[in-house]
Amino acid sequence: METELDLRIVALAVSTTGKPYIVVTSQSGAAVKYYSTVDSAPTAGNVDITGKFYAGQTLSGTYTYADAEGAAQGASLFKWEVADNANGTNATAIAGATSDSYVLEATQKGKYIRFEVTPVAATGTTTGVPAASEWKAVSSLSRGDATGDGLVTPADQLYALDMDNSGTVDAQDAQIILSLYVGNAG
Repeated sequence: METELDLRIVALAVSTTGKPYIVVTSQSGAAVKYYSTVDSAPTAGNVDITGKFYAGQTLSGTYTYADAEGAAQGASLFKWEVADNANGTNATAIAGATSDSYVLEATQKGKYIRFEVTPVAATGTTTGVPAASEWKAVSSLSRGDATGDGLVTPADQLYALDMDNSGTVDAQDAQIILSLYVGNAG
């Protein structure tokens, strides 16, 4: 003969350690806690890149780590990729670029770059789904390359002083620079 039990869920709760559980009462009135065995994977959000997008400059990948059960972050995995355009055409992983910072190379001028993180928790379900930043344009110029020829030379300094864009550095440019310096620019 089968016996039916009259069980009732009387509470849904979360323990102080973040574990969800339910409280069930039986016919006899005894309350029993049943803990969930589900452990969610960690997540990474707000993935972005900070820094100046010129060859030779250091970029930093940033993100927000989260874990539903409160597990601390473990050794999350990082990857940098380069592509031909903002749609990620011909995207390839950059060999050896496995930290949360990266120094742009001259060969990446005019390309697009993005940062990807795979969140890893120290305990529980350890590996989450990879999350990536938007593709960011890398300048086709080098920092300080005012002429746009791909090189930083003394000509760039002179070109940068051509304040009136006349093609030569002359007395007019000196007057503009002096006015800016003194604060009388009009």
